[in-house]
Amino acid sequence: MFPVFVSGSSIHDCRATSEELYAKLGVKTILDHNVEESEGQEAWDHNLTQKLHLLDSIGRSEKIVAVPFKITSLFSSLLLEDMTRDLERDLAIDPVLYESCLSRIEQLCQRASELKLSLMLDAEQSNRQPAIEVIANHLASKYNVNGKVVVYNTYQTYLKRTPNALKRDLEAACKGNYVLAVKLVRGAYMKSEKQRALDLDCELPLVANKKEADKQYEDAIRLLLSGGSSSSSSTSQDQATTTCRVVLATHNRQSVEYAVTLMEQLNMPRSHESVEFATIAGMSDNITFALGLGGYNARKLISFGAFEDVLPWLLRRLDENQDAFGAMQHERLLLNKELLRRARNVFA
Repeated sequence: MFPVFVSGSSIHDCRATSEELYAKLGVKTILDHNVEESEGQEAWDHNLTQKLHLLDSIGRSEKIVAVPFKITSLFSSLLLEDMTRDLERDLAIDPVLYESCLSRIEQLCQRASELKLSLMLDAEQSNRQPAIEVIANHLASKYNVNGKVVVYNTYQTYLKRTPNALKRDLEAACKGNYVLAVKLVRGAYMKSEKQRALDLDCELPLVANKKEADKQYEDAIRLLLSGGSSSSSSTSQDQATTTCRVVLATHNRQSVEYAVTLMEQLNMPRSHESVEFATIAGMSDNITFALGLGGYNARKLISFGAFEDVLPWLLRRLDENQDAFGAMQHERLLLNKELLRRARNVFA
């Protein structure tokens, strides 16, 4: 099954796929060399070198628009957890610690800005996420200005705290005159979050069920597309354009339909620069391809790398993303229906 979701071992293996997606379907690529959490100065420096090399290899491409990465591939996860505890206690963050967090990611941001590419910070566990939000907002205030959108942060709607975090960060972007760029997901650490809550005998940070996560996802779509206002006026639309960008990273058909309907209600053109739709290669292809052909900003996450490097990331996605499995089964039914239709035409 590995080749279904991963394009190959190097960036060169991905180029043909990227070219075909854009030429035939109007779908652009988010390209990733998936590297999971690492520890130690040598590993972090190695991962930074790899990411910089990836950006340089992409260059200024019309077809490849973004590169995701995990902050914990560049510096210590314990450091993020310490920062989060300090934030929760309203303590000042150690400036030396903070600068050490930023040093590697700043290099990536600078290179991406020069190449007109975007970086997408992957989500982490809830005991790290508040620190990541501080870092992401700082980077956005520096790089998401003057017409550029370099840094996207990922928000997980299965977390109870996400609605307040989104509103807070949107207000900060409005006041700071920079763009809040959001990758919106449901979440990918459900099992580990539940286990951590059991181990520490603490409150579970997740919403009660999938229905609530779905509702928070749709509420977040409305908030971001309207730029923080429930109004559908032109002022609201202009604010959405200048204040936030959103990548709806979902395999859930209902969420996509909700966003498309909302865009129509807000009189937003299909190719509006503030809204993109993204799915992982091999998952919900029928949704992404239909969006691309329909003139929406459709994206496919294409991964490459050695089997042992990419497998942990892939297993987590397959294990946690129930929407993807549901969407894949629906896609299989559609494929079977189309094959039957063509067979009938051949033998008619």
